[in-house]
Amino acid sequence: MPKQSLVTMTEPMLYILMALRNGPKCGVDISEIITTKTEGRVNVGPATLYTLLNKFQDADYIVEIDKDKPGRKRTYQMTILGKRAYANEIKRLQSCIMDAKATEKELAEDNVNKTQEFKTITKIETPATSTNNIFKNNINDEPKDVLNDTTTINSFSQQLKSKEEEKEKEVNNTMNIIEKYRNPGS
Repeated sequence: MPKQSLVTMTEPMLYILMALRNGPKCGVDISEIITTKTEGRVNVGPATLYTLLNKFQDADYIVEIDKDKPGRKRTYQMTILGKRAYANEIKRLQSCIMDAKATEKELAEDNVNKTQEFKTITKIETPATSTNNIFKNNINDEPKDVLNDTTTINSFSQQLKSKEEEKEKEVNNTMNIIEKYRNPGS
């Protein structure tokens, strides 16, 4: 049974087993394969490499071969258990990728919904609707000749301007929210 620390592999662990997938290798070859394959993104130094190789040997993921030849570099080969652990890690990572893709799809769909919501929120009232609402609020539904009432007209103008400013603030706030969803890191 592998130790708990090997159940979920780190990148260097995965790449070490990946390097051994094609057959036996010495530590120097493993390190070079990892650096080349990852274009230098993952760099496994000797201390890390040999610590992990020892852990893999303890877990029976790899074995050292050609031990008896003097002056020979230490060469390692993956066992069936190591191949199984490598395959399980690949499946786990594929599941992670599938989950990430599903999340991105959900976010994209959510952004579409937010865009539609934004369009609904920012829908401008027609002047007739705005006028009716303001007059109702101003005159408490009492009939009045508003065109001859300067106070009512001035009040109407102020309220209309105030509503336009509120709408503009709502639009700006909504645009900021949408921008945050599009660029979560900024």
